[in-house]
Amino acid sequence: MRVTIGLLPLMLALIVGAALRIELTRVAPPFLVANDSADYFAAGFNFLASGELQLSLKRTPLYSLFLAGQIQAVGPSLDRLLAMQHLAGLLTIGLTYL
Repeated sequence: MRVTIGLLPLMLALIVGAALRIELTRVAPPFLVANDSADYFAAGFNFLASGELQLSLKRTPLYSLFLAGQIQAVGPSLDRLLAMQHLAGLLTIGLTYL
């Protein structure tokens, strides 16, 4: 019982975080294809295909490499990438709590 009470804030944060993410995916487009999103996705996808990371100087490489890892794990589906990023957000809540 004591452990359960100690985990109550974590459970509440995960429930609120999941509810917000579910609502956001319900009303928002699956992937915002603006200049930034398209550039990062293309860089990650091309990195997997050719092994070369080509970004403009104003772009940081870490997010493109993160996307490349996600693309390799779940494929180039934007819906799956979105789901993976939402799961990473929930993981961040748990890690922050710890």
